[in-house]
Amino acid sequence: MQADTGLTKMLKELMEKAGEIRVDPQENQIRIFGRWVHEEHLAFNPTMLEIADRIALHIKNNLHGDRR
Repeated sequence: MQADTGLTKMLKELMEKAGEIRVDPQENQIRIFGRWVHEEHLAFNPTMLEIADRIALHIKNNLHGDRR
């Protein structure tokens, strides 16, 4: 993931606003999420979705031995 400069740039921009992103491995899945937000303030964040998607793709490729 460190070689993905696009992901790094998006993370830097989002971290100023969101403060954190967590990757939490579960038994047969992985949760990717940001800081807790009260339901009154929930809003869709397309950047967070793209970041989570790219992190998930890196994890998937790593699990399958595809090191693109």
